[in-house]
Amino acid sequence: MARRPPPDPAGHPWPGPPADPEDAPGPPVAPPAVPPGRSRAPGGAGAPRRPARARRRSAIAVAGAAAVAVAAVAVWRLTAPPAAYAALGSCADLLPETAFAAVPGTDGHALNGGPSEYDRVADPDVEESLYCSAVRREERPALFQVVVARYAAATREDDYAVPRGRVEDGRRPLAAALGGATAADGVAAGEDLVADVELRGLDAGEGGYAASFADPRSPNPAVDGLDAWAEAHFSTANLRVAVTYRGPADMPVAAKLDVAADIARTVETQIGRTHPAA
Repeated sequence: MARRPPPDPAGHPWPGPPADPEDAPGPPVAPPAVPPGRSRAPGGAGAPRRPARARRRSAIAVAGAAAVAVAAVAVWRLTAPPAAYAALGSCADLLPETAFAAVPGTDGHALNGGPSEYDRVADPDVEESLYCSAVRREERPALFQVVVARYAAATREDDYAVPRGRVEDGRRPLAAALGGATAADGVAAGEDLVADVELRGLDAGEGGYAASFADPRSPNPAVDGLDAWAEAHFSTANLRVAVTYRGPADMPVAAKLDVAADIARTVETQIGRTHPAA
């Protein structure tokens, strides 16, 4: 904030020397006529008086300046990036018992997980990550999994471009492979993966999207036995969230896509409720 200069003493009138009565002999003389726009009231003879119209204009100008200042503060609050998150919570914070039970297929499953090093190794900008999954005994792969990665609070300075960019890095190749369509068969959906793909927008966080993959063909053993799954991705402040839902084998792939999106919305809501801001 610019420093304001000190008041100028010259701006305050000082009285002159008192008149000497002996220098003014003779009978009293009537005071001079008061020019228009001046008054003898409290300021003394001939003191200036601001016309009512000028006073009204001044009051309007002051009120207008105050309104502009208030509006500027309101705009800043609306457009400034949200506060960054200082830490990650637990899997139970993201999916409390009632929310977990509402996910189709979770009967007999438990919510497991905790801090993970995977995302920190894969992405050097990640400061910490949390991995949560719904598992039953030694069943693999998990019914679903949620991964939350936290980036530095300083990413707020560039409107969280880093986490938003990571989400876009996943969406862009899929959109390009679909060639402007929202769904297609036999899409090159990633490295060594060909599948029938559907891509949707996601109303969670920033830049969110959801995608389903059916009838996958890949030499990757992790894909063996998978008939279809769905994913949902978004960022919120300095967090990046990825949801993968495999679901029951007999569930239609479109329904799996709906469930993945629902889990993502639940996670976004719970992050806002339970995660501390920096």
